[in-house]
Amino acid sequence: MFDRRIFLFVGLFASLAHMASADDDHDDDDDHERARLALQRGEIRPLTEIMGRLQAELGGEVIEVEFKHRRRNRNFAYQFKVLTPRGRISEVLVDAATAKILERDDD
Repeated sequence: MFDRRIFLFVGLFASLAHMASADDDHDDDDDHERARLALQRGEIRPLTEIMGRLQAELGGEVIEVEFKHRRRNRNFAYQFKVLTPRGRISEVLVDAATAKILERDDD
């Protein structure tokens, strides 16, 4: 199961160019490049590292990841949509530099 998740995470990271970002008025096509540059500058941790740290805390299977540039907070975040074992969707916002959970919205 862990190998399947790594494959999923790599695919999700590769698709960041197609995902929206919050609190930002730039073109969505810039997200992938913005994430790559932030990673090169050491401003964020790799998605796979964040997932490794938070796997137990997320409490389910990650079904979607968005990369967020939060201008007001002057930081970057990953927003995870998680399918819980009870079949509900939970959204978890995680600081991309520290892996700290910033917000959690359990539907």
